[in-house]
Amino acid sequence: MENSLCTKFGGVSYNGFCFINKIQFKKIKNLQNIFFSKKICHKLYIEFKFKNSNYKLVVLKNNKPSYEDNNIVVQLFHNKVTDWDMLGYILKAYGNVNYYQYYIQSLFNIVIKNINNLNKCKMKSNFYEHHYCLTYLYNSILQNLIGTSILDVGTCTGILPIIIKKNYPNLRVVGSDIRSLEDAKILAKKNNIDVSFIYLDILKIKKNVEKFDTVIFSHVLNHFSKQMNKKIINNLLKLTNKRLIIDLPIEKRIIDKDHKQAFDQKKLFMLGKKFYYKKFLNTSKTQEKKCNFITLIINKNNIKRR
Repeated sequence: MENSLCTKFGGVSYNGFCFINKIQFKKIKNLQNIFFSKKICHKLYIEFKFKNSNYKLVVLKNNKPSYEDNNIVVQLFHNKVTDWDMLGYILKAYGNVNYYQYYIQSLFNIVIKNINNLNKCKMKSNFYEHHYCLTYLYNSILQNLIGTSILDVGTCTGILPIIIKKNYPNLRVVGSDIRSLEDAKILAKKNNIDVSFIYLDILKIKKNVEKFDTVIFSHVLNHFSKQMNKKIINNLLKLTNKRLIIDLPIEKRIIDKDHKQAFDQKKLFMLGKKFYYKKFLNTSKTQEKKCNFITLIINKNNIKRR
């Protein structure tokens, strides 16, 4: 749907759909020249014509956040959305309710419930694929932490550092990003978890910056061009005393418009080997077939750069 038309309806436009609530929908029905198709029984959206053009309208049923509406949005874009943050922003922009906060809270609840019970964690349907794989990813990170201080670079929603702190309350845990961290701070406060959040630009790291025992760079490196790899890894190593953990999705080719490069296990290992001796490196691939991500661990103690 055209952005201008969706805005006229008071909704949020994304990927050819317009999201509105029931009150807005009543106003639309009163407009002239709107002809709803006979296929109005779609479970997820309504097709209609306006000025001889076809549109798809998603009517979220509740004026307050609900699992039902959250499920509708995720099912609607299953296997079509690669930027799950954008999906969250739809919920945030919808109406006057902070749906994005609701979205990341529900995601946090699912991960925290299953992260220590992976044997019982089963994908009930494709709908849960993102939540399911995120649980495996975060569990892998938890198993590789060392030391007493942890920094998550590019933390975004803040879910990862909050989960780390909940599982290891004695650790000092910090999340960082160049974007607003207000939603991450709210999530930590709502769950009564003491995590600090700071502004940090990984491209501008000074020599005297504070160091952490473990630094995490989760699903971020692929958002930079390959020409930036060496600078980014060197800057990440300036931040750590002991260990750097980099994890990425396995992609044969770039499939997301926001990604600048794609990695498989061999390519990620060769990237590490290009700058650092092999004996200080370790790569692993998730054992869960449905969740393809890879992890590179660089141990900094006595590291020798090439």
